[in-house]
Amino acid sequence: MRRILLLTAAAMLVAAAPPTPPKTPTPAKVRSPGDAVKAAPPTDWVEIPPADLLVMDLKSTPAIEFRLRHCESLEEMLFVQMTLGDDRAIRETWVAGVRVHQRP
Repeated sequence: MRRILLLTAAAMLVAAAPPTPPKTPTPAKVRSPGDAVKAAPPTDWVEIPPADLLVMDLKSTPAIEFRLRHCESLEEMLFVQMTLGDDRAIRETWVAGVRVHQRP
C-alpha cells in the first residue's frame, strides 16, 4: 500500500511540474543580393564581353518596383523579373560593340 501511495505521489509531482516550452526555431538569416555577391568565389565570375550586352531596368514598372520591396533574396528578385518583366525592362542592347537599342 505504501508503495502505491509513493508511486501516486511521484506521478502527481511529475504531472504538476510546469511543461517545458517548445523550442522556437531560429529564423534563417535573410540574404541580400550583396551577401550573395560577397559569398561567390572568384571562379564563379565571368567577364562579360562588352560587345554583346543587355542593360535592364530592374524597376521598370510600378508593379515590379512594389513587388521588389518585399523580396528577401536575389533568387526572388530574379523571379519577379521573369514573371512581371516585359520589354519595358530593357534599357539598352549592345550587339558587336554597337548600341542597337536605347530606351528613351
